[in-house]
Amino acid sequence: MASGKLNSLSIERAHRFGGPVLLLSDGDGLYFRKQTREGAAWMFRYRFAGRERWMTLGNYPDMSLAAARIEAREKRLMLDKRRDPLFVKQEAEQAQRAAIAAQKARQTFRDLAEDWYSTEIDPRRLKHPQVPRRYLDKYLLPTFGERVPAEITAADAARLLAQVRKSAPT
Repeated sequence: MASGKLNSLSIERAHRFGGPVLLLSDGDGLYFRKQTREGAAWMFRYRFAGRERWMTLGNYPDMSLAAARIEAREKRLMLDKRRDPLFVKQEAEQAQRAAIAAQKARQTFRDLAEDWYSTEIDPRRLKHPQVPRRYLDKYLLPTFGERVPAEITAADAARLLAQVRKSAPT
């Protein structure tokens, strides 16, 4: 198993001057793949359960040759332990998506509104930033504050608008 056929200069030249479809091998399953004029990625090729598989390790130039070699070595260690690196990666991504979904489910409308106010209204330095704050505090937060945003429907918003229209027609 010869490793290290490529060097950073040859990768840079291939990325800059190579054609749109290019595949260079570094050995031990690590490949530099260029599919478009600007885009290039590090690929790991391996066999698991009798099937050939390709796995993207990272994009070039975000991931250097040295980092790609380290990542490929880690994937080969997984194969030595009889674990499919692509399956492990998919499991990790699925767990991350589930954690984000759970966090969003726990988040209340109040949290979302405060986050919106701090990212959209505060940085703008509006002439009267207290106006959106007043509407939040007076109408939206008392009604929707402790609810999960996904549970608030268009009908709920229409009911709130109808109530506000009665008390403050303008």
